[in-house]
Amino acid sequence: METIKDEKISIGRINWIKASSELSFNIISPYIYQNQDKNIEIFAYLPEYGSRNGALVDITFPPEYEINKEIKKVAEIMECFYSCINIDECQNYDENYFKETLNDWRKYNEE
Repeated sequence: METIKDEKISIGRINWIKASSELSFNIISPYIYQNQDKNIEIFAYLPEYGSRNGALVDITFPPEYEINKEIKKVAEIMECFYSCINIDECQNYDENYFKETLNDWRKYNEE
């Protein structure tokens, strides 16, 4: 039985994947980072946004909005952009939300 948090993650993931198809960007969700000790599941990885090495996207839940320090550390190791999204913001598909978020993260272009 899925918890409410798991259900919200699933819906958010579905909407991000839908956005990637409709707005033509690459996303890996979930993204699994493998280190020597264990696998760390991260909500998403966007290879073309945020930095030369892409963006790791973590999720937060109201009202705490706690950041997962382990995922932030992975972003530092990978030398990539790190951002958190409020999972409640992507429970309904709103193309403008995704466009604004991607615009904030900026597509990284090597020129």
